[in-house]
Amino acid sequence: MLANKQLRGRDEGEQKEDRAGYLGQLFLMAAGALFFAFNVAPTEEMILIGFKMTPWHALALIVVTLVILHALVFAVGFAGQETHEHPVQALFHFTLAGYGIALLVSLYILWTFGRLDPPLSDAVRSVVVLSFPAALGAGVARLVV
Repeated sequence: MLANKQLRGRDEGEQKEDRAGYLGQLFLMAAGALFFAFNVAPTEEMILIGFKMTPWHALALIVVTLVILHALVFAVGFAGQETHEHPVQALFHFTLAGYGIALLVSLYILWTFGRLDPPLSDAVRSVVVLSFPAALGAGVARLVV
């Protein structure tokens, strides 16, 4: 779907397609986050990576995830990106909102699979690890649809 959306040409007479509203785009981000996170959440690697991470690793992963998500939302140059917004406005409207959605989706999925065992610090790090692919899915889904 991504290749078809990004690589197809536009005819001269083709009208610009209607975009979903803000809540619709957030919904699409949640769907993309669910799609990507459900593929990796059942694996043992998410828990193992979270277990071996330090708090500094978790903070670094959060920053890297936010940078990549912001690049997908604003800077990479795919069709469907926000070209009329200022980067700071896109940061608050889509990047931080999308990361919040990815965190909530990750928390829900790990809870569904019974992976939120104590201690709480391990559960938080597992959510942060799973939020990386969830955020990528959120960013890509907003561009694809």
